[in-house]
Amino acid sequence: MSKSDSEIEINAASDVEKDAKAESKAETTNPLDRAKISKVEAVSMIFIFILIDVGKQTSSYAVKYYNNGKYPIPQTMIVAVTEYLKLSLVFGKLVYDGVLSDVKLSLKFAIPSIIYAVNNNIYYFAFYYTTPAVWNILTQFRIILTAVVYRVIFKREVTRLQWGALMLLIFGIVLTQRTSSDHGDEGGNLLKPQALILALVVCGLSVVGSVYMEYLFKNDKRTFFEQQLQLYIFGSMAASIFYFGEIKSTPSWEQWQEVPVTAIGWLILCIFLSGIIGISVALIVKKLDNIVKIYTQALSNMATTIISAILFPDHLKLNVTFAVALVAVFTAIHLYERKHIRC
Repeated sequence: MSKSDSEIEINAASDVEKDAKAESKAETTNPLDRAKISKVEAVSMIFIFILIDVGKQTSSYAVKYYNNGKYPIPQTMIVAVTEYLKLSLVFGKLVYDGVLSDVKLSLKFAIPSIIYAVNNNIYYFAFYYTTPAVWNILTQFRIILTAVVYRVIFKREVTRLQWGALMLLIFGIVLTQRTSSDHGDEGGNLLKPQALILALVVCGLSVVGSVYMEYLFKNDKRTFFEQQLQLYIFGSMAASIFYFGEIKSTPSWEQWQEVPVTAIGWLILCIFLSGIIGISVALIVKKLDNIVKIYTQALSNMATTIISAILFPDHLKLNVTFAVALVAVFTAIHLYERKHIRC
């Protein structure tokens, strides 16, 4: 065999090996890959989520605001009622489709359900120590934790620009400690230590629950509403345990009569929006991912901040420091989405 023939065979073998590697790489998919959907569908899901979330956050704070600084019923009861509302909606959908008998319970869905039951209860307690706007900025720390989990466990690339964006996000979070209005600690944006501790707990639990749930949504063979039924069954059970384990009792009829009608109206709206937002969040996580969910939450936070300043002017002032903090946070989010700066 001549030298040229030998080189041809070697090159041919090399090409075959490269093609095999490329084909193998193409077949390998990440378990958290986004679904192939149109931009219109993605934007529609995000827009609907923002509308619902702004209403939920505003109404949940308004309940306490219009009822002398307290909720008319225990927070644990609000969470429990919300979970049962979600369960009822999904249950009705499966009955209507005639597939309820095909559902088989799996304990895999109990883990995120328990985590979200804990987080939902913390959510209402947090507003004793801060306003929705400040709380929203604090909980953006989830982006850092989510990026670390995606990079370490699922081997997703995180560029230097993205890490720089995360550092800018930390700056925005720290800056909120200096945000305060002329009303001082009682009515301004001042960050209390309890709010910071609650935010850290929520962020940690949220990332664990979110990533685990995203993995289930994208790799479990059940239909979307069967998955939701699993979550809400376990979520309702966990929420009920929290409610019955609380010392506070349900208000009597006489106590209900003392609650302003405005507060009751906000309470009903809060529970309703909290119920339907669960399905909206699940769609975003299943079709896209948790990073998109967090960024969408950030957009709704901007709208919530403006609305909160209008509805609760004695509790929130849009001062310069707070504005700088918001700019820092949302600039960081924008930079994180851009993997590379192209000149």
